[in-house]
Amino acid sequence: ALSTEHHHDLLADYQHGLRRGSGNVWGLNVNLDQFLSDIIAGHYATLATTVTDLSALTVPMVVLNSPSADPSMRHPFPSPDESLRALPAMPTTVSIPSALSVTGRTFDARLLASFHTLFTEIARVCFSGDAQPAIHTPTSHDISKQYLLERERIRIRHHVSQSTRDALWIAHLAQLPQFSTLHHHARLLQELYQQALPIEPGMRILDIGCGTGEFAHTLVVNHLYHLLHASHAPQRPIHYVGIDHSQETVASAEQALSVLYQELQPMFSKVATPTTAMTTEWGIHISSSSDSVDRIVSHLSLSFASSPLTFLRQAVRTLTQDGRLILTCVQPHTDLAKLYREQLHYAEQDELSPTAQIFLHYLGRLHEAIRHGLLHSFDREQLSDLLTHAGATPLRIVPVLDGQLLLATARKGKSAG
Repeated sequence: ALSTEHHHDLLADYQHGLRRGSGNVWGLNVNLDQFLSDIIAGHYATLATTVTDLSALTVPMVVLNSPSADPSMRHPFPSPDESLRALPAMPTTVSIPSALSVTGRTFDARLLASFHTLFTEIARVCFSGDAQPAIHTPTSHDISKQYLLERERIRIRHHVSQSTRDALWIAHLAQLPQFSTLHHHARLLQELYQQALPIEPGMRILDIGCGTGEFAHTLVVNHLYHLLHASHAPQRPIHYVGIDHSQETVASAEQALSVLYQELQPMFSKVATPTTAMTTEWGIHISSSSDSVDRIVSHLSLSFASSPLTFLRQAVRTLTQDGRLILTCVQPHTDLAKLYREQLHYAEQDELSPTAQIFLHYLGRLHEAIRHGLLHSFDREQLSDLLTHAGATPLRIVPVLDGQLLLATARKGKSAG
């Protein structure tokens, strides 16, 4: 499994004396040397030791076969068939209708049936005949309540606070240049632009969490190409407003856009200069004016907000009656290290290089923050409910970035002020 995931025989490297320190293993940052040492000490390194362990079982073995919890949640583990065929007797295999892992608050009948099958098989081994206990299925309300309690315990254990979120956002901004190398991410920026269309002359576009100006870059290039091929003469420029947590961040984004303007000036001077096609404004606060913005784009900012509901209510209030909100957020299962590894392997680049390891370490922090409840994650149903409570009407919610994020488009609800 390690070799399939990392395209390196990490175990053999360790046994030959190579030490790597910390590393990203299956999306989590671990002490790689200690991890490999424990694998060897626990006799988990070879098929022979696995077969020996399984053969020593004194109770019947049952293998549960489940479908993947999510199409994007690919795992590197090889099929256990080879280990099972090496046993003196093949174990019983039982199919269950869903995976046992839970990444959200959705507990459907398939998941409950899977757990019922699991407990039935346990009871069959531990009890005999009529002595088997009855299995009682709790109500969905009780399961959801327990889930929320467990999530809150995790948050308390890991000292979740807004200052920690802010620190992670700063780390996120530092790694944006690496994000821009992901092919999927470039397509996502184009999708954000497509969801903002049509963009009419004079429209105001607010970019919450503008970062280094990636969406602004996409917006300028696409809008100028549109003007280049438009039959009518240039009209009123669109007005872009970029906001982020600090003046240093927005100043950096403004500088990056100025450099882009200089590069585009010769190409588009015949139809409109970039500055006449789009005016810009930068700041660290959302405007307090209601009904003042035609398009709001928020790429991942919702997941870092102190209160997602307050964040969305303020955004919806700022929208014009015909305005549109386009946002992305992480899902409970999000692990962007998978995408990065796939791209590295496709490009035949070494994931154990210093540059790749720094980015993978950040992606491991991001994955852990999602698991610990530090970042707000939503499945499709939760995001739809949140938008509705905030006064928006969801128009479209789809998975993007190879299923790692959700992209939502919503308009202002009729009752929103």
